[in-house]
Amino acid sequence: MRVAVQANKKRPDQRIAFIKGNVPLWGEFSVPAYFPKELTVQPDIGSTIEVMICGMLWHRDEHDMYAYERAPKCFFIKEPTRETKVKYDGFVCWGSMCTTTAYAKKFETGEKVGTITPGRLHMFIREIDTVSGTDERDESKKVPGVGWVAKNPDNLMWRLEGVEGLEQLDVWEDSRWRNRGK
Repeated sequence: MRVAVQANKKRPDQRIAFIKGNVPLWGEFSVPAYFPKELTVQPDIGSTIEVMICGMLWHRDEHDMYAYERAPKCFFIKEPTRETKVKYDGFVCWGSMCTTTAYAKKFETGEKVGTITPGRLHMFIREIDTVSGTDERDESKKVPGVGWVAKNPDNLMWRLEGVEGLEQLDVWEDSRWRNRGK
């Protein structure tokens, strides 16, 4: 995803961008996207750069529950540096230990990367769930995508660090979170 870098009015030493989208649940929206606070060199204001979406923050309703019927409060983005860009075939939650994985290949070369996990994006990534009975093991429901992976230093497995676009995030009408209890 490419974004235009802007000055952050509240914190002049930091940069901000806006992610615009159109999903059936909310219609058209524009949500602020924040770069990491710990960046020592901020992107240039006015530049257009490629970023990955690393997370999002939801609004809360009057009961302090996530308000999924509203667009997210903000996104967290990062310019890819050390990560490897991949195409993955879609995440599936399976097995008695609820393992969520996808198979990935390098974006440019098609070279095998292997099995990847959703990493910190697990709460936000679109997946099919074969454990709780909400989805059958129907491979056609998998949502393939493009993202960036890095080795997890704890177990040396590949984990997803960020995704390229909104299509890979759980922000659609068929969301597993919005449809729970229905």
